[in-house]
Amino acid sequence: MSTEIILNRESQIILAEGRRPAFFGSWLMWSLLALILTGTLAFLLWLALSRPLPLPRGTFFLGVISSEAAQQIFPPNVLNALPDTWKRTLSIKSTWPLVYGLANEDGQMRAFIIGPRWLVPDGETRQTAGLSAYLGETGLVFEEEKLTYSEALSWRGLERAPAMRWSNGEKIHLRWNGKQLVSDMAWNMPGTSRASSADLSTGFSADSRKAATQPEIALASSLGDLPKLRNLPDISRYEVWLNGKGFARRRFEFSHPLSENQAAAVLGIFSVTERKAFTLPDGTISIERFTPSASTSTSLFGERKNDRNESLRLSANELQISSTTGTWDIQPAENCGVQGPWIRLSSRALSTTLTDIGWKVSAEQLRALQIGTINNKIAVCFE
Repeated sequence: MSTEIILNRESQIILAEGRRPAFFGSWLMWSLLALILTGTLAFLLWLALSRPLPLPRGTFFLGVISSEAAQQIFPPNVLNALPDTWKRTLSIKSTWPLVYGLANEDGQMRAFIIGPRWLVPDGETRQTAGLSAYLGETGLVFEEEKLTYSEALSWRGLERAPAMRWSNGEKIHLRWNGKQLVSDMAWNMPGTSRASSADLSTGFSADSRKAATQPEIALASSLGDLPKLRNLPDISRYEVWLNGKGFARRRFEFSHPLSENQAAAVLGIFSVTERKAFTLPDGTISIERFTPSASTSTSLFGERKNDRNESLRLSANELQISSTTGTWDIQPAENCGVQGPWIRLSSRALSTTLTDIGWKVSAEQLRALQIGTINNKIAVCFE
């Protein structure tokens, strides 16, 4: 006898059915499409901002910073002292960086900007390329070198910090780390252990002296005895105190004690002459000037006046030159974060330097700076 087992055809005890959702119309598809669309738009935007624009001849400085960051870093009095071309965009509040440039045209500093077209204002000199635009002062002559806005953005690095490029024969890129400007240029020459409170305080090593006195590194003719520095015996420090008329005091510290012959050469370089009277055949007196010479009977070290009525005090280790009376204030300056400061410029010296190249900024609107190294890279900090 057989047994028949009948299962309920409506029961789902054994049979279970599932369906895989279709790709089209799912959240995954829309997410992928959104990602592709965003990437495409970003690429097209980057491409449109990568059209090259010509740079003015004599361009030596390019800074990349947003107006929002500039307003956070610089006080209002500094921003107000900047060139008018720059101030037109720095007054707005935007996170988009712009390129702020300076060119030396016939000894005068001229300003310009490069950035997105929607941020660069209209003007007579405005040029466009893609979504980038240029605006500068009139009279600038362009050269073959070109710059793209996207290239300038890449200088900021992954941290997107304000950056700049200084070009004076060799391009140096610097980025702001919140306290100092740190460059990409190695500097292995030793600096000095101190900087004084003089308006210009410069330390030299045997290796850096020649490089540091070249015209392309000299900051301004009014701040230094550039031709004299090249002809002097080796010096380890050069300091300048300024007043409203120019030099007030200068100090040269020699690397090695001077001999009498070297002392004679130093006095001649700074216009110290001796006079000797001669009686001519007709009975008239003639005065002849000649440079001092070493003598076994008379030392050339000590105090004397030169032909410009400046007071000189020469010892074997240093030379002090003063055009005014008063005491010398040789106080150490507090280090602001760089190793072995190579040079320090007071706010007054910076004002004098900028005025020489056509940018009138008062000392009250500036801060003293020091140039040294951080991790063997050239760096700048502000006191």
